[in-house]
Amino acid sequence: MLGNIDKLNFSYTGLSDIRNVKGYMWENRCNSLIGNIPNLTIKHNSNDFTEWKSSNKNNKHDAVITINKNTVLSLEYKYRDVPKVYHSWFMECWHNKTSDIFVVNNPNCLSYEDKRTLEVRGQKVMSLAEAIVYLEAYARKITTSIMKYMLYSNVKRSCLGIIKWFRQLIDKGK
Repeated sequence: MLGNIDKLNFSYTGLSDIRNVKGYMWENRCNSLIGNIPNLTIKHNSNDFTEWKSSNKNNKHDAVITINKNTVLSLEYKYRDVPKVYHSWFMECWHNKTSDIFVVNNPNCLSYEDKRTLEVRGQKVMSLAEAIVYLEAYARKITTSIMKYMLYSNVKRSCLGIIKWFRQLIDKGK
């Protein structure tokens, strides 16, 4: 998707920093694919580049996902050209983030120790495909749990209703 980005002409944006353009395109790609997952709503930075650049500096997370109106997950999108993220870069750009999931174009760019640091804090590092599968399964699990609860509570109410009706019949028979 972003392989030929260096060949594109972004002079109309007035930007000389191709790194921001790559991050912007990666974030929009992730938002469009993750936003199609059922039972999930996503609130993300603006799709307009100039608004995105200013909101990206102010927001703690690139996207906040709500699943069935009660579960909230925060996402951070990271596009990396380099095959490795050095520990100093990790400490600067990753370690202080509170996002639940980091969606990365290359999840193998972090060292084992840096990944382990995030895992201990309950944060996940995933590719876009892994994040989509994870979020679909998570949304399905929560939806199924809610449906099971509703079904069980309806059955429970129905059983209680039948018992009350049966007791009324018995009381009338006395």
